[in-house]
Amino acid sequence: MFYVLAEGHPPSQFLVFPVNELLGLVQQQFTGTCQGNFVEFKGDFPTGRRLQIRHYGPSKKYSARIDALNEGKTVDKYWNKWDLLK
Repeated sequence: MFYVLAEGHPPSQFLVFPVNELLGLVQQQFTGTCQGNFVEFKGDFPTGRRLQIRHYGPSKKYSARIDALNEGKTVDKYWNKWDLLK
């Protein structure tokens, strides 16, 4: 199973996640970047009732974004990654 998260209205960019990898990011409360913007994956475990993925523009959470960029923490490998569905 995969999850596809859309960006924009109408959607023009997408994040394509295998379900086990997305849940892993939420379980570890991943913080990092996506396309240079800061992202946070949060969840209420083990129930999984509240799963949140938040993203912020380049001026928001600036120091956390810079730290994540410096550490190479990114989910860019999922950006428009439609070939995962093959």
